[in-house]
Amino acid sequence: MAKSNKFTVPAINALQTLALMMPVYKVDSATLITVASLASITRVVSVLVSNVWQSLSPDTLSPISNYVSDTPKLDNGWNADAIGYNFRDVVPSAKFATPGKTHITYTFTANDAGSTVTVIVVECNVMNPLS
Repeated sequence: MAKSNKFTVPAINALQTLALMMPVYKVDSATLITVASLASITRVVSVLVSNVWQSLSPDTLSPISNYVSDTPKLDNGWNADAIGYNFRDVVPSAKFATPGKTHITYTFTANDAGSTVTVIVVECNVMNPLS
């Protein structure tokens, strides 16, 4: 079973890092994921070049505990709501070398018997800072 979400973030300059924070829920549940609930997290950055999506090499985000918190966090970087976030990733600047429409796709694979998957797509526009 899969659940998919799509978010848009403001434009960033090429070769700039991007910190992403968001709440991530278990499939068909109002329960947030935890470190123990996940088997893996992968990130794939894709860039639209001449109307063709080109994907960079996928990254496995490990250890999961570096990216997922078992309790929601509220800190200076979070102002979206009073619930907080339980997933944080800093996408390296090298992933944003090509200006244009960019998708960052996260796949969260659960540890449960059904191997449920949550897919989150973050869309942004990478700008050429020299233009």
